[in-house]
Amino acid sequence: FANMVFGKLPPEKCPDNDRHNVDTIDGLILPTVTALAYAARDDADYVDGGGADGGGAEDAASKTAAVTRSSSVLEAYSAVLSGLIRASIRNDDSVGIDDALQEAAKKFGLRQMPSGARRDEMSACYLEGSVPTLLDMVAKYGGSSGGRTTTNDAWTGLLANANIGGENVHRGAVLGALLGARAGVENMPQELFDGLYDSEAIRKEIDDFVKAVLSAERRSEL
Repeated sequence: FANMVFGKLPPEKCPDNDRHNVDTIDGLILPTVTALAYAARDDADYVDGGGADGGGAEDAASKTAAVTRSSSVLEAYSAVLSGLIRASIRNDDSVGIDDALQEAAKKFGLRQMPSGARRDEMSACYLEGSVPTLLDMVAKYGGSSGGRTTTNDAWTGLLANANIGGENVHRGAVLGALLGARAGVENMPQELFDGLYDSEAIRKEIDDFVKAVLSAERRSEL
């Protein structure tokens, strides 16, 4: 925004990289919303390069990250995350997301594969530290391994994330999206919705988002 306001640059030239606060997990929030939007679309639209507009969830998530930040690293992480979000929404308990977690970890270039057996760890905001701990928590509270399929795992995972400390705010946002997608609204504790200060306004915003996405999908079918 400084580039736009003070530098008078066109919007497409405004994304910047200060080499410090850009390749961070808070940069995954908007791509997460984009990936959730694609969850309402046909499987063909999830394939990078698929879909009527030549895009896909991976491409769209990467482009979303690029709107405000100049970071090939963040764009790559956003693309991988979109696949994990898809699996979280589409895969039932018989399939689980263990394979999707392993695939994501490999694409992220992690040496250690996700495991729900590890203790929850504090992390800073940087992607190389926060994403491995995020995947471990998804495996622990949202995966099918170890028989952890109870409906309270999303609540337990979010509470654990809050209690760990560190950069738990934006990690919690991505974690919540993944765990919530796994559980489904009907299996989430009601206090997670009603307990929010602006619950009605947030509920309306979510409903409007869903309507917009579904309307776009119906238009594409015409």
